[in-house]
Amino acid sequence: VSVTCGNAPTTSVDVAYDNLNSSAANWSLQSPWAWAAGVGYGGSAALQMPVGVTGGSGNGGNWLATFLPSVSLANRFGCRLEFYYSMSAASPNCLYVEINSSRIWTLCGVNSTGNVSTHLTAFEGVSSNSLAFRCVDANVSGGGSITCMVDELKVTCQQ
Repeated sequence: VSVTCGNAPTTSVDVAYDNLNSSAANWSLQSPWAWAAGVGYGGSAALQMPVGVTGGSGNGGNWLATFLPSVSLANRFGCRLEFYYSMSAASPNCLYVEINSSRIWTLCGVNSTGNVSTHLTAFEGVSSNSLAFRCVDANVSGGGSITCMVDELKVTCQQ
């Protein structure tokens, strides 16, 4: 526990940012994830696992879109992860956000689009964090044709 008083306000710094407008160069995409034009926020480019690729018997599974540079939160505090997403899925299919292979955000079985802003408190002070989005078609027998889209990734911390 630390209690301080009278310190100057801290400054905010973007630790990671990718609007995906020009490429997915900062990502390792497990097929069928791909960089796609016109599917993201405001019609911009984004990462997408398109509808139809998991339909059919035996096509269930899960696929990762991993941010390639490790996310260093060393000497940082008050960190937040923000991103824009869209998912179309029947139960039990899901979109997850993982840091260091731990789920920190989950959306399952719904059609939803929106912005997410969540704290990364548990990972502060760690210099090499892996960040990934996982799109899961849990219907192994029939495939549920889940669609996942991610755009406007940003990690902001205080320093």
